[in-house]
Amino acid sequence: MDVNITARHFHASDRLKAKIMEDVLHLERFCPNIVSCHVIMSKEKSGRSVEFIFNVLHKRLSVKGNGETLPQALSKAMEKAEHLLKKHREKIKDYGHGGIKHPLLLSLPEWEAES
Repeated sequence: MDVNITARHFHASDRLKAKIMEDVLHLERFCPNIVSCHVIMSKEKSGRSVEFIFNVLHKRLSVKGNGETLPQALSKAMEKAEHLLKKHREKIKDYGHGGIKHPLLLSLPEWEAES
């Protein structure tokens, strides 16, 4: 997975970037089809915000978390991202209900699509 980290109006330390990279790789558990992720951290007058923009197999998903401090904003964004990615994975799983297969599964041989 390709991960880009952007800090607006401040300089992000290497330690902070490593923590965010670890968190983003943890999110891959919930949806293994993530192609790339762009993390945007910003410092505003009202507080801090963290936004995740995921590219997941022909879809773009985004979440944003706000807080007074960067760790609070990151934790809120992580919770929202986990929920969003779980929901997206369930949508793909349930697509086959009623005999219709997901378009990505149509290209697989029959024995791979069933497992």
